[in-house]
Amino acid sequence: MNLQQLRHLIALAESGGFRKAAERLHMTQPPLSASIKRLEEDLGVTLLSRGTGGTTLTEIGQAVASEARQVLFHLEQMRSISKSFNTGAIGRLRIGFVASASFEFLPKMLPLFTDKYPNVQLELQESTTERILQHLDDEKLDVGLVRYPIAHTCLATIEQVEFDTLAVAVARSHPLASNSVVPLKELKDEPFIMYSRRHVPSLHAMVIHTCQQENFVPRISQEAIQIQTILSLVESGLGVALVPMASSKWASEKVAIRNLSEATIPINTGIALAYRADRESAPAKRFREMVSGEVLPKAPIELRDDGAELSSANKTPSLSCF
Repeated sequence: MNLQQLRHLIALAESGGFRKAAERLHMTQPPLSASIKRLEEDLGVTLLSRGTGGTTLTEIGQAVASEARQVLFHLEQMRSISKSFNTGAIGRLRIGFVASASFEFLPKMLPLFTDKYPNVQLELQESTTERILQHLDDEKLDVGLVRYPIAHTCLATIEQVEFDTLAVAVARSHPLASNSVVPLKELKDEPFIMYSRRHVPSLHAMVIHTCQQENFVPRISQEAIQIQTILSLVESGLGVALVPMASSKWASEKVAIRNLSEATIPINTGIALAYRADRESAPAKRFREMVSGEVLPKAPIELRDDGAELSSANKTPSLSCF
């Protein structure tokens, strides 16, 4: 028994005779008759009743034809599912993300992706850049949204998808809050709220490097992992901090975010997409392609004297891991 014989039986059942069935199948009657005969022999039953009134399906023939339709239907379903898996239209996508990616990137991207690929099951996991990269290597995640630049040795491909620069965060009660631009050297004697050296080494090193450009090492009073926590500690008056400018959108009214002076070299930071190109799943590839096509890299945000944002040209994503 084979699928061709099942198709022949269904055509015969729906056409009501060998001649019409053969025309429908674009074949002659003798091969069709031989095919049905072999099917009867394989099943050990009589599928057709041949009489002067024509050929009709026996009761068992009708039952077999019904089952044959189910077999062919499920075969098409299997083909459709297999195609969907291969194209990334169905399956599972495990995304690891740092907290700052939930500010703007994820709320913009996820509705676009779920609208186009509603049958892809999303599994979201908030974590640190270090852990996300490790989970990519361990095949526990498919893609990651991490803080750029990367301070870890990694096997993942890194594509920056959002651009930002560092800015100064101070409590509104702090004297520097009245400035529209803050020279970095003015922070030399201030206590710093710093990113955790262990959990956020890239931003920790970036802040240290930025301060060293002004010939001082920041005096660290507290460490934290999340930007929201750092802003909260700044609001509490425990110190100042260098944070991505984008965090100005979510800072409390009791925190002032100010541009660094022009004398300070802008430090590129932002959000990057991390993935393993050597074992990229189809849904992960679709997500990456959508990110490339739908989300333009954002240029660093600048603030006017009144605190409003200034726009600047988009930049090309960096492709590196260091």
